Amino acid sequence: MPKKILAFSAILSGIGLLYLGYNLFGDQQWRAELQRDFGPRRGDELAQRNALLALGDEDLNPSNLTFATLEQKLHEPGWKHSGDFNSTRLGWACINERCAILATFFVPFGQEIPATMSPDGLTISSPSFGDFHNIEVGGTHLGESDAKLAALEQSHQSKSSRKFRRVRWDRDWDAAWAGVNNRVFVLVFSNENLQHRFINEQNVAAPKPTK
Repeated sequence: MPKKILAFSAILSGIGLLYLGYNLFGDQQWRAELQRDFGPRRGDELAQRNALLALGDEDLNPSNLTFATLEQKLHEPGWKHSGDFNSTRLGWACINERCAILATFFVPFGQEIPATMSPDGLTISSPSFGDFHNIEVGGTHLGESDAKLAALEQSHQSKSSRKFRRVRWDRDWDAAWAGVNNRVFVLVFSNENLQHRFINEQNVAAPKPTK
């Protein structure tokens, strides 16, 4: 059980970006990898782009996000699915189960998510590497320069690796991002405090092995 929980925490902390091969490819190859994993098929590209623009001008700064504020800003999620370890995944601007915005909550699928509950993970990606200035995350827009995020990386102890860039966003959240030509196209936020609390609760609940 503890090994599975730790693995779950690693996934939510942005380790999922590893498979994208950040910094292992040239720009064209890297763009192709991102397009394959995050970008919709060409036929669905316009539909998802329009769906993301239709959300209006919203700031999805994770520092003050709850389930209620997500529904207030983005309305009813268009996609709901069970996640690993009895969690629930919600998606907005989704085309064929590809969602530009994904949030994960530590609530078993099918159960009601408390309005004041914060997500433990948030992923925001730009369809086909477009500029979406209507979706802001604490002053950073999809498709713009990563200068603001890079400044955070310089002012805080960075956890970046050869695979992706990762910084401390605030006291609760870590942020990881990827892009092309220093422009942000994928943002992954993980609520470190919430994840650690969940791990501790699961460790307490797990029965101790008998000798």
